[in-house]
Amino acid sequence: MVKIPNFESYKNRIKKFKQYKDLPDIEFNRIVKKLYTKKYRDVKEEANISDSVENEIGVWVNFEEAKEADKLYGDYINRNSITNFSDLALLKSLVFYEIQQKRIYRIINDETKKAITEKKIYHPDKQISTLNEINVQVLNLKKTLGLCEEKKSESPIEYINKFKAKCFAWAKEMHQQHRFKLCPHCGKELMFFMRPEAWEVYKHQFFSDKVLTNQHLWDMYKAGKINEWDVAMVLFGTGVKTVQYVHWLEKKIYGIKENKDPLLESGHEELKESGY
Repeated sequence: MVKIPNFESYKNRIKKFKQYKDLPDIEFNRIVKKLYTKKYRDVKEEANISDSVENEIGVWVNFEEAKEADKLYGDYINRNSITNFSDLALLKSLVFYEIQQKRIYRIINDETKKAITEKKIYHPDKQISTLNEINVQVLNLKKTLGLCEEKKSESPIEYINKFKAKCFAWAKEMHQQHRFKLCPHCGKELMFFMRPEAWEVYKHQFFSDKVLTNQHLWDMYKAGKINEWDVAMVLFGTGVKTVQYVHWLEKKIYGIKENKDPLLESGHEELKESGY
């Protein structure tokens, strides 16, 4: 009979090798499990049912049961991404109870077949009572680990809408630093052209340098043909609610005169009055 080593002792032995010393625990455990399974997967337990096999999940009556527990444990982790230490401990208990379920089912089936062959009546009352208790434990552990939630089926339209929302969010995140900026005056979002070298340079008529304005529009306003509200609505749209920007243009852009006293313009009226 080939003796199967304890998983923990096998792991401690592997840990001594140089290539595994600096690996994170999760990655190291994954590699060791793979090596352990590959090395001993074809080893059959030759002892009788009373002998036990131990791995990181628990102690089992034979090697086939130990492999079944290890596979079930790995499937749960891969499907549900369980990494929390306390949840892993609960998961081991869940696997233990589920293997007990399968063991009892096998016992009931074997005893029933034996009773049929011997033309006897078999009443598995004790096994069924134990099975009911285990079922309760399994259900409670699955609820605690969040493994009992039923997924609601989505309609095709809901799926498409969610997919569109994900694509839009991804595109916005990828290009927000390149294509979108907020206007410093109105606060609205502006979209800029990508690859500007492929476009013709065109100076917009409503900008003078970096200032939002229009000379012909301003000349009409100063000639009395339109009022300040007309100027504001042409520059900002019909929804504008203030003409404050027009007053700003009057003061900062078009209100500068050559004969204006620079002391008054700079706000130092007290210097003017004092004779300096």
